[in-house]
Amino acid sequence: RTELPRIIRLLVVSEAAPVNNAVERLCTSFSEDRYVVRRATRPTDVGESGERDTFDAVLLDLKPLLEAGMTKAEGVVASMAALGPVIALSGTLDAGAEQSLKRAGAADCLFEDETTPRGLRRAIRMVISTGGNKRRTPRLFDPGTGLATQFLFWEILGLAARRAKRNRDFFALLLVEVGDL
Repeated sequence: RTELPRIIRLLVVSEAAPVNNAVERLCTSFSEDRYVVRRATRPTDVGESGERDTFDAVLLDLKPLLEAGMTKAEGVVASMAALGPVIALSGTLDAGAEQSLKRAGAADCLFEDETTPRGLRRAIRMVISTGGNKRRTPRLFDPGTGLATQFLFWEILGLAARRAKRNRDFFALLLVEVGDL
């Protein structure tokens, strides 16, 4: 049984204002998740204190690193993957470059237009639910029974709760236990 944690530890490695603003809005927009955010402006700033924390997700801004070359970006992704699943944030990448980053250890890649609070939340939840391995997407339906999995249940429940809050309405959840009769 895997549930998404109520407290999500994030490491944000970026000096770009749009990324930091999106993370700030993410932390205040979705009340069902609590985010503990540690920030660093450069990947070299992360290990300066000598501590080796692990995080539920590492948001790594690759724009400055890609200017230095793809090999450098791959090396940084590989080293940051030791801290937690890496979500690489970049301007644009071709398919080959994205696959190269994923082989280096990136769990996901988000482009500039996806760096919104909703896009970040979706990527973080996906990375956590798959254990950091993006190659294995979470199943939405159980292959044996055809019923929705716990991942899909929590997604739908979260949508219903947000819709009810937005519309100042109520919603109900009925739990039925079916046992041997």
